Amino acid sequence: MEEKVLVTGANGYLTGFIIMELLRQGFAISGTVRSDAGREQVLRDLTAMGAANLERLTLHEAELGSDAGWQEAMEGASYVIHTAHPSPGHWAMTGEEKAALAAAGAERVLSAARAAGVKRVVLTSCTSAVYPGHKHHEDPFTEADWPDLSDNGIPVDEDSRAKMLEEQKAWEFAEKNGLELVTVLPAILIGPALADRFSRQSMIIRAMLLGQLSHLLRQSFN
Repeated sequence: MEEKVLVTGANGYLTGFIIMELLRQGFAISGTVRSDAGREQVLRDLTAMGAANLERLTLHEAELGSDAGWQEAMEGASYVIHTAHPSPGHWAMTGEEKAALAAAGAERVLSAARAAGVKRVVLTSCTSAVYPGHKHHEDPFTEADWPDLSDNGIPVDEDSRAKMLEEQKAWEFAEKNGLELVTVLPAILIGPALADRFSRQSMIIRAMLLGQLSHLLRQSFN
């Protein structure tokens, strides 16, 4: 019997490549999206990229802020790759609201994973969940480090706070409930187009190469 992987946020840029690789390796995949539009985008992107064996992909509607859909999406899964995070659709929220949603969403996904008997959860976090706020940090950052939120630190932006709280909540739940958790913290996502879509960082570089920027701001990535 083929093993199943639940992939959250299936219509994301990174997630599209994750799903293609899982299909190539022979896994069955349960993916979550927030709407029918997200479902259509996943299938359109994967078809355009020539993904094979799409019959092994099942898409479910599930929101980070709601319990609805998660039990069904998680059914039969052996592994979870949790990439879903408050998206541009949530930008009307305050920083505190986005952070609360990210943390609650992580706990909701891990709780459903534990109930379903999942073997391992992989959470895509970010280096911004580690280094912001530190004025002086001569030693290499490790798993023990988090952003410095003290009055002595450099102000930490809202997105970094959200990533930090999301990962902290995930580790808290995993350790309390004996769930195997792995976190991956990329600094930047640059790669080929997913069908006709690029990562946000790649779009900046693409605009530079195409001469679409009237002037160049000082840019930095994590």
